Amino acid sequence: MFRILKLRPPHGWAAVSWELAIVTLGVLIALVAQQWAENRAWAQKVDNAKSGLAEELGRHYNFAVEWRTVEPCIAAQLDLLDQRLMRSVSRNEAAPGQEVAGHVFVLRAPSRPYADSVWQGVIAEGVSSHLRPEERTEIGAYYRDVSDLDELNKQLVGASSRLNGLMRPMMLDPSTKHAMIQSIDETKDLNWWMGIYSGQLVDQIVKLKMAPAKERTRDFLATSGTRQFCAARGLPLRTFEEASKPIP
Repeated sequence: MFRILKLRPPHGWAAVSWELAIVTLGVLIALVAQQWAENRAWAQKVDNAKSGLAEELGRHYNFAVEWRTVEPCIAAQLDLLDQRLMRSVSRNEAAPGQEVAGHVFVLRAPSRPYADSVWQGVIAEGVSSHLRPEERTEIGAYYRDVSDLDELNKQLVGASSRLNGLMRPMMLDPSTKHAMIQSIDETKDLNWWMGIYSGQLVDQIVKLKMAPAKERTRDFLATSGTRQFCAARGLPLRTFEEASKPIP
């Protein structure tokens, strides 16, 4: 008959179990350490992303407060252009132009790019998925609104460019005059909407807790060419307190 041999480790099964336990523990420690390192790396990336977003939203905030500040001045400029055009009969009473960086405009207004490059980078690098769900939803909604505001700003630039013809002492037939009146009215509406959207943008940035310090925004406004233009001509401006008040 055959004898069944029983395996007997040199130091016994207890020693083998102990060694297996040590190996298993070592693997678990390595996995935990790796996970900790990955979590820490992502946490750092999230912190960097939030810092970059705060800078980008800070610029948007300054632009929005600037527009809220000068909105009454833009409306006043358009009213003056409207009055000048309505006084004109057969020949346009040429309006004065304002030179900015080598270009001449009949309407002085800010033209700021509402960039989203930081947010696009956060998405492309996969960092957005590591934000808290509510943060990701709120910031995503914010940038959709920013896109709408940027498009509105582009429409206003186009509408105000069409007003540059008012700088010329051209002959005015009824159809030309009617077209210019329509352009003025369109620009008035766009200015009003820009003011509303800007106030709502301020509200969103404040709720996201990414608004810059008031001193930074005041410093930015002090360099605004449109604001300086309006102040020099005694045209109406909103105070900083009014302009920085959120519109829910």
